[in-house]
Amino acid sequence: MTEDLKKLVRKEKELASATATIAMEKRKSLELESANKKLKEMQNMLIQAEKLNAVGQLASGVAHEVKNPLGIIMQGVGYLARHLPKEKRDQDVLNMIKANIKRADNIICTLVDFSRAAVLNPQPEQINPILENSLLLIQHRIKLEEIEIIKDLEDGLPKVFVDKGKMEQVFVNIFLNSIQAMPHGGKLIIRSYLTQMKELKNKVGRRNEDRFKIGEKAIIVEIRDTGMGMSEEVMKNIFDPFFTTKGPQEGTGLGLSVTRNIIDMHNGILEMESEEGKSTKATIILRIFGE
Repeated sequence: MTEDLKKLVRKEKELASATATIAMEKRKSLELESANKKLKEMQNMLIQAEKLNAVGQLASGVAHEVKNPLGIIMQGVGYLARHLPKEKRDQDVLNMIKANIKRADNIICTLVDFSRAAVLNPQPEQINPILENSLLLIQHRIKLEEIEIIKDLEDGLPKVFVDKGKMEQVFVNIFLNSIQAMPHGGKLIIRSYLTQMKELKNKVGRRNEDRFKIGEKAIIVEIRDTGMGMSEEVMKNIFDPFFTTKGPQEGTGLGLSVTRNIIDMHNGILEMESEEGKSTKATIILRIFGE
């Protein structure tokens, strides 16, 4: 009986050892899968960084080589408008030329903004007044498109260290995208609040390269519309330079690329969520001044 008991104990130890080995292998497999996923994410980030860098380098040359000739063409169009007979057909053609020159000039200006990756003038600022002023800048569009603004801005928020002008550009870009997604009117919901980072996610964690650490406090700005939303396929490309679902007269496809570039410059995070046919939400996470 003693021998049988010894065999039973030995088998139990062998079984426990085998179970521990299986658990270890499973854990290694999960760790390998997680590492592989992170590697792919880093590769995608590097590819995106190369895209942004290439466009930035291109922008500077384009601005100098194209902007001046466009100015000369615009002057020529103005001269013709003053001296040609005031026939409607001729004036329509000249107006069409003017509109397209202005569109090309707008693309160049946006490219220049996109290329200024290191030009920041950050100051300690309250985020709510920046949001309010950004809304004022597009007040005419809000009224024209019959958009209802719903604000939930938390009082007494700590200051953030940001470039006020560039952050206004960020909010205006997002607001305009939301307005264009609601051609028949809708609601634009804007929230700001203080939170503590608790959830492990992209750029939030315990690694040195993470922009926010678990337990760190941050200012959150959420901008949500009740528009058409976007498909998963469109969402994959929204930050790509020149990608747009709008018509040729409505956008250059650089708005969200510039927006994310500015948030990256502030060492913040921009997240986009969308449900096709229902809504889109932009979430901006900013560091508290002095943290």
